Amino acid sequence: MSIDKDLTGRGHGRGRARGRPVVSDEQRAQMRLRIEQVARALFKEEGYGQVSIRKIAKGVGCSPMTLYKYYDSKIDILRTLWTDIFNEVFDRMAQVNRLERSATDVLNETALIYVNYWLENTDHYRLVFMAEGVTQTDVGLFVDNPDLSEKYTVFSELLLLIGKGKLSQQQLKLKSDVLMCGLHGIAHNMITISSYPWENSHELISELLAWLVDDAL
Repeated sequence: MSIDKDLTGRGHGRGRARGRPVVSDEQRAQMRLRIEQVARALFKEEGYGQVSIRKIAKGVGCSPMTLYKYYDSKIDILRTLWTDIFNEVFDRMAQVNRLERSATDVLNETALIYVNYWLENTDHYRLVFMAEGVTQTDVGLFVDNPDLSEKYTVFSELLLLIGKGKLSQQQLKLKSDVLMCGLHGIAHNMITISSYPWENSHELISELLAWLVDDAL
């Protein structure tokens, strides 16, 4: 490559890449957080399916190409938001005191915290379970994450304790699935059909568990 010289005698090469400031880990983390905040607000206001990467980048104040240095795609941003939400709800559940308490009582409180989290954070519920434009493949990749699956074992572990080890794997799987369908059903109906005079979440969950945790256990 030929080197020219300017009037100061310093050489400059045609096509020579200009140096760029190094982005620190803290600056990168702050930028990712900013992208998440803007995306969350846009998803809430306009719906996930209506928001583009270009619109997110505009809200952040950067170019789409710059945004792609932090996130591979729009669904990548959404999965990050999902992860943050699930970490928050399961952190709350982990604070349940288990000392000198029956597994049934612990399950009742844990289930109540889980449902009440969604009732208190309806925007989070809609973002996780009702986002338009999300494919089953997108959801499957997230659900298959071992970290998330491990968090949900808290319910099956408590059911196993209640059953005193007598439940087969098939029975445990069935009861765990029924429990999750029931808890999500309570949250979903109370959020999406809020005009109906539902019983309070505590009563609904107690009734569900009373039916689920029966003499067969």
